[in-house]
Amino acid sequence: MLSSAFSPYARILATPGALAFSATGLVARIPISTVSLGIVLLVSQQTGSYGLAGAVSAVYVLANAVLAVLHGRLADRVGQARALAPAITVFGVAGVAVVLTVVADAPTWTTYAAAAVTGGSLPQVGSCVRARWAHVLRGDARGVQTAFALEAVVDEAVFITGPIIVTFLATLWHPAAGILAAVATGVVGTLALTAQRRTQPPVTPHDASTGPARRCPSPPWWRSPPCASASAASSARPRWRPSRSPRSRTRRPGPASCSPSGPSAAWPRASSSAPSRGRWAPPCACGGRRWP
Repeated sequence: MLSSAFSPYARILATPGALAFSATGLVARIPISTVSLGIVLLVSQQTGSYGLAGAVSAVYVLANAVLAVLHGRLADRVGQARALAPAITVFGVAGVAVVLTVVADAPTWTTYAAAAVTGGSLPQVGSCVRARWAHVLRGDARGVQTAFALEAVVDEAVFITGPIIVTFLATLWHPAAGILAAVATGVVGTLALTAQRRTQPPVTPHDASTGPARRCPSPPWWRSPPCASASAASSARPRWRPSRSPRSRTRRPGPASCSPSGPSAAWPRASSSAPSRGRWAPPCACGGRRWP
């Protein structure tokens, strides 16, 4: 019974290259749960101020959150190897700079600046590993679901074991040992992941001339409740409407709104002329009116 429970995971890990990038991705994700705690332990023990320690850690976390989307977009457009390697190099240098500014009792603003650069340069390794799973298991939807379940377990393991290790190193050895170990594991794991180019997904360049698919323009915020009500009413109405001629009993679909596959595909397109009898068009449908 136990073997049958683990057999789906063994099957996806048997995919060529899967075990290697999954293991290195685990090591590369250790800074996610450890660097902020390592900053708190280092700054609080060196300066005696938990307020300063929390402020520096907050700067690190905020910088990481602000630039996380940019890291993912760069990995998609230029490839994981070209996006992750420079970012993790900057992360390693900035992480060491945080330790040096605190230990050397440098001005506080230098510590804030180093923490901001450290957080802003930390790449999103978890997203890159999931993208690799989707690439190597393309065409196997069930395998992708199993791989994402495995990634959830890996994330939990990182958030459980990482803080314990950092706290142990910072309290029993040296205040800087925890954050330095977290930075080192992140650098080594990410560089090992970028070296595996055979399993990385292909680059998806952005075409500036065409841009993304056309979508219905969003109405102003004060029109949102009427639009939501109209959308609900539209989805409840049948999509097939009787023709204008009372003699004909054939039914035909109403015209599509903005795009056939859009979220408002069931809405009829509003006409610039007077509304015809038997037709209904919500006032916020795409093309119904121009929003100021």
